[in-house]
Amino acid sequence: MTCVFCAKGGVDHSGCATCMVCGASFCSDECPAPDGYFHGGRCGCGCHWYICEAHVVLHSQHDHRQSDGSSCFPKLARLATDALEVCIRRYAFNAGTGETDPLGKGSANLSRFLNALSPGWAALADNVRRLPDDHYRLHDWPDVVRGRYASLQPVFFGEATIDLVFVLAMRSLGRSAAADEKDGLRGVARLTRDHRRFSRSLASWATGRAKRVDDGAVIEWIRNSVRLTAQQELVIFKYAARAAAMDVPEDSVEIVNRLVEAATLAHAY
Repeated sequence: MTCVFCAKGGVDHSGCATCMVCGASFCSDECPAPDGYFHGGRCGCGCHWYICEAHVVLHSQHDHRQSDGSSCFPKLARLATDALEVCIRRYAFNAGTGETDPLGKGSANLSRFLNALSPGWAALADNVRRLPDDHYRLHDWPDVVRGRYASLQPVFFGEATIDLVFVLAMRSLGRSAAADEKDGLRGVARLTRDHRRFSRSLASWATGRAKRVDDGAVIEWIRNSVRLTAQQELVIFKYAARAAAMDVPEDSVEIVNRLVEAATLAHAY
């Protein structure tokens, strides 16, 4: 059967799994779409259920008491790597390095990460109406899934919002690494060996065993996202390290409250 998520995006691609929550046919890492992405996977938290992207967070929270979808679906942390790259490129743009503004297309990557992994589309869709109309658009999930998710627009992602997304994405990668202590982040597409050598430190931080993110991990993501001089790299590192030091709540609703407050403050000025 056709992956209902690919079909909604205009791509004709067969699914190889059926969601055990809603019955949607979807593509998993076992049958990815032509671009290498997929729309769900097999739960790694013990139940081994196949769950579509729309229910990853809900399943992780309600069935396994995990706040982040990467904890039970570590390979989906590829979405976190995409979000991190956009954040770092935005830092570079803000610093005047000559980097083009990534938010034109990059806001879609940030939205997908926030909807799929942390804090999840249900919490977002319930709260974005507090924002000005130009900050978001609501879209219907495929009929079998039901519900609506929020597509967050470039204007939503001000400096404070980018900081929040940065730390959420780093935390998702850490949770992904902690979910597979043997292989760390090996199952996450597009990561280099240099990225993966920080998997243990990221896992320690994301699970509360360490108080801060390893500086080396932050620097490695910067170096693999944009080309910078050593001086520019130091400037971007200060942006990213500031974000990584933030204390961000685990609860989805509280995360959304922080995001909405940050976006609203930016709009006020």
